[in-house]
Parts: sequence; structure tokens; C-alpha cells
Amino acid sequence: SAALPVSTLVLTPAVVATTPAATGTTVAVTATPASGTPGPPAAVHGVLAGVVNIRQGPGIDHARVAVGQAGDRFRLTARHSLLPWVQVEEPRAPNGRAWIARDLLQLEGDLFSLPVISQTALHLPTLTPTPSLVRVTAAGGERTALPPGLVEAAQQAWDLVLQAGFERESGRPAALAILDLASGAGIGFQEQLAFSGTSIQKINVLVTLLGALDGPLTRDLAVDVADTMICSENVATNRLLARIGAGDVWAGAAAVTRLLATLEHSGSFITAPYTIPGQTPAPPAAPLVYPTPVARDAVPAADPWNRITAGDVARQLASLYRCAREEDSPLFSAGLEPRECRQALKVMSNNTVDALLRAGVPQGTVVAHKHGWIADTHSNAALFNTPGGDYVIVLLLHQPQWLNFQLSLPLMAEVSRLLYNHYNPQNALPAIRAGTIPEAGSCNFSASPLIEELLLMP
Repeated sequence: SAALPVSTLVLTPAVVATTPAATGTTVAVTATPASGTPGPPAAVHGVLAGVVNIRQGPGIDHARVAVGQAGDRFRLTARHSLLPWVQVEEPRAPNGRAWIARDLLQLEGDLFSLPVISQTALHLPTLTPTPSLVRVTAAGGERTALPPGLVEAAQQAWDLVLQAGFERESGRPAALAILDLASGAGIGFQEQLAFSGTSIQKINVLVTLLGALDGPLTRDLAVDVADTMICSENVATNRLLARIGAGDVWAGAAAVTRLLATLEHSGSFITAPYTIPGQTPAPPAAPLVYPTPVARDAVPAADPWNRITAGDVARQLASLYRCAREEDSPLFSAGLEPRECRQALKVMSNNTVDALLRAGVPQGTVVAHKHGWIADTHSNAALFNTPGGDYVIVLLLHQPQWLNFQLSLPLMAEVSRLLYNHYNPQNALPAIRAGTIPEAGSCNFSASPLIEELLLMP
């Protein structure tokens, strides 16, 4: 499954304070020793024999900053006099130094030539990641003021993700983007990391279709739109791609990717139709052209034909929101009209999947969302209309080979509940709802009243 919207937002990395030169900085000095004076000791290295947790301090009670693999080679910088641990150069650590248990390394060089550290209470830098700032450019200029408390709430949400074990260093990456739609600002964590697009990419398919239409939606197209966005039905999705590509599903996918590039969603693309069990599509008429996105950083197992980033999806949803409200939006230059943006949000707000992020807000809250999952990746992109404010959450989770819904569903709901309670402290939700996911085979909108609502929407 998969989905994406289009946006006027520009994700801009926040300025991250760097470590002062006096701390954790290595200065190379070349000098000729005086006659009879020994030169500096030879460097000492260590090689890992297996997979090892690399810690912020000398002991397993310290936080893990990275995971080392068999064969990894480290330069040792110090040894502890009281504990069987050594300090190593580690660029993934906040100050460029980390610790490994001595017995886990095959040493090269004289261990006792290293400087000695004796203290057990170390003044270590915080491991709290600095989030990226999300900005949106509107008709009145750039609006970047973060609402009070949003950074803290977002950090708490990201901490929930980390506590659930979704640490990139351990091979289970996640990404989170949060946008406040009133201020046009928000923050993200790993929001430029590319994941498999799943059905979240289908939001982009819908946006491209609406921008390419010469007239209003027909009834048949409206049914395919509902079956694509709510049922996540791949057959209906491929019909939309064929409509975009003048009968060619491959050309339709290429058109979606071109639109994403035009909108500067540089980490997302789709180059092939969706898989239909038992069916093999005709080969493309021309060789596939893969984009070279700015966001080259991707989950190792990410689908090579269909990728998204949390930041791109969040900006897409924000653009749909602004377009639907007839505010300045890049979707206007992509050929969409406010009525079409309202249709897109209307169909997503009728999504019958009442789980994932939606299970973290009270029943009846208007949530325009698209779900998407495959064996190793679960994702949800949602736009919330609440009494305390409107906002977007995009959360992507990956675990190699297989991700259990018993882990992802409550985690997504808890992240959503935390943000909902931040916006609505007077009407806080005490606990996540159970949530439901209907059987896919029972989903069909050919005779649904929603189709009439879409066709008659002003």
C-alpha cells in the first residue's frame, strides 16, 4: 500500500551547534624530535570479531551510539584504568569518541602506550538529536515561527520511536515529520531518509491525475480514486496511472516522478506500476530513467522503483491543505484547482482504516490520511483537523524482513495521541483507541454515497 500529497513547504535543516574546537578536536602536529628524544607512540587500532554495541561511555549502562560490524577497524584514543574498556574514534558519536569493551577487539599495537582515563563520572554530551526545521513559503512571505511547545512535543514523540527500538544504528530506521498548518512550521527527524514508497505514493498518483485532467472527475474515475486511496487497490491505481500516461502505465509513473521533481520533492519517485498478483505488465516502451534525487540516503532495502521521504510527504499534504483553502500553493502551478484539492482531502478523510495515527485521536476527528505497508515497512501520512489546531504527521517505520503490526500500530497511535494532546490539552485523550483495519476484500466504492459527494463538491 502507499500514498502522497503535494506541498508548498521547504524542509530546511536546522543549524546544529558544533563541538567547540577545544573539545573532541584532533590537531595534527608535525615536528622533528630533538636528538635522543623519542617520537610519538605508534597508533593503536582494534578490529571487531563480531557485531558489537558501541557505547557513549565505558560500560553497558551507557547509551549505545552505534553498532559495529565484524571487521570494522577503529583507532584507539585512550584506555580506562579501572574498567576493561577502551576509547575509540567514532564519528557517529556526538563528540567523535565512543567506548568498546576491550575483550571484543583484536588489538594492533601497544595498548599500554595509550593515554589513561581514570574517572567514572564522565561529562558526556547529550544524545538528543537536533531536529530539522520545516518551513513553508506563503504569499505573505516565509512563516517560520514554531508554535510554543511544539519542539518539545515533537521530541517526546521521537523519543517514543527510539524507545520502541527504531534506531537507525541498530538497522531499524524510522522517520518522523510534523507540520503545524497555522504557522506553516514544524520539525522532522530523519525526514530526508528514503523508504519504500508503499501505498503512500498513491497520494502523488492522485495529485498528478487531478492536475492532468482537462475536465471534472467522471463517475468511473471517482470510483477508481476511492478504491485507490481508501481500499489501496492496485488494479485501480494502475488504471489511474494509465489515464495519466495516455494508456501507458509506465508513462504514467514517469509523469508522477516528473511532477515530484517540479515540486522539489527530491527524495521521492515512482518508475513502475503497482504489482498485481498473477499479472505481468507489458514492458515499458523505452528504458526506465531513474531520477538522481538530492536525498540519496535511503533505507538499505528500499524499493528501487518506488520511494518516499517523510519530509516530502508532509509537504505534499500541507500543499493540498493550502490549495483546498484557496491559499497560495505550488499545486496551482501543477494544474490543480481548489475544488480538486478538496476532493483529494475528502476521499482521504473517508479512509476506513481506523488505526495507525488515527487511533491516537478521539472518534469523529476529521483525519485525511493514507496508509501503506509491506512486509518490512509500515507507514502512515495524516492531516488532522482538531479544535486546537490543524497539523500533519508522517511516520515511517522499517524493520528488515518483517515488521510486526503489534509493534507498529500502538506506536503510531501513541505518537499521534501525544501530538493531539499537545494541541488539545483541554480535551486530552487519556489512552489510544483500539482501532480497526477492515478486510481488503470488503472494500469497494462503486455504489458508495461518497462518489456523489465527490462529484458534487463545490
